Amino acid sequence: MKHARSLIRVAVLFSTLLSLVLLAEACLETAWSEGYLGVNNTIETVVLSSSSGSGCSCCALCHQNPACASLSFSPATGECRLHSTVAGYDTLTPSSSWKYFVMPGRSQHHQFCRQDSDCLVKGDFCRGRVCTNLDVVTCRTIYETFQAEGKFGEWALMYGWISKRTYQLSCTMRQGSPGFTRIFRSGNGLVFSPANVKNYHSETPTQEAYSILFLAEEIRLSGKEPTYQMIFWSKTLSVRFSNIPRSEPAVATTPRDSPQGTITKNLADSDLKGVALPYLSPSARAEPGYDLLVSRVTTSSPWGEVRSLARTDGQLWGGRLQGLSVLIRE
Repeated sequence: MKHARSLIRVAVLFSTLLSLVLLAEACLETAWSEGYLGVNNTIETVVLSSSSGSGCSCCALCHQNPACASLSFSPATGECRLHSTVAGYDTLTPSSSWKYFVMPGRSQHHQFCRQDSDCLVKGDFCRGRVCTNLDVVTCRTIYETFQAEGKFGEWALMYGWISKRTYQLSCTMRQGSPGFTRIFRSGNGLVFSPANVKNYHSETPTQEAYSILFLAEEIRLSGKEPTYQMIFWSKTLSVRFSNIPRSEPAVATTPRDSPQGTITKNLADSDLKGVALPYLSPSARAEPGYDLLVSRVTTSSPWGEVRSLARTDGQLWGGRLQGLSVLIRE
């Protein structure tokens, strides 16, 4: 009899642990965790008491309801909404007052996910935490194809899929220059080296010194149109490169004088008349004082000049800029 009771206790404990594991899986955050789905997709709304009100309590309610595919929870009010569908960038309303979670195995085309098994449509995989059949997901993909548009702020950290893995990307979502992916960022005094100039802090795009130049050509080649775009951007200097031939590398490995960009803002380099796309300096060395990533520029000098985007001594653009980002739209 005692043995039977022990087996029952073990079975109950196992069942409880299994439920907790399932709830933990169901409560995983996805592509965008702060926001909510509208009432049109809500099958049940519950206001949880302050003693029981938590995201996991809301998740437990969703887990118990077979029709629940995702949930929105407001920590401030305790409101718990259970939804019959999963959000995508096009249907989620971003809000720091709400938390959004998805249930596993419920996601349709272009809806949020966390793993391939979440995607119900044949041929879709979870790439950039969205169910899609695309091989590359960039900021442009998120803005245009997934229809995120401008509601996620001027700059947003989004999940992309490049070179067969997930990367968090720094994306422009502002009017005029939406859908650009930041591939390089530097500041005056920030030191790079030949070993890291193409791949530095690639997992943390919020860093002042940041580079995913090693992914630039895969991003370039992901587009279908005959041309693509790039931008040099800082608070005091902006250069836009429009209609770059698709065959032209985003970052060359030999010096080049073209394509030339259009200077759209210049408060820092009064002698500047033209700027070409960047290239990796062939004379780069690890010692202080060497250029790593440069751009040929046109000035009043008859001999031509270069401006540094990355150096081993941290000097940026000849000391004229405090910060600079390189962005690509594909």
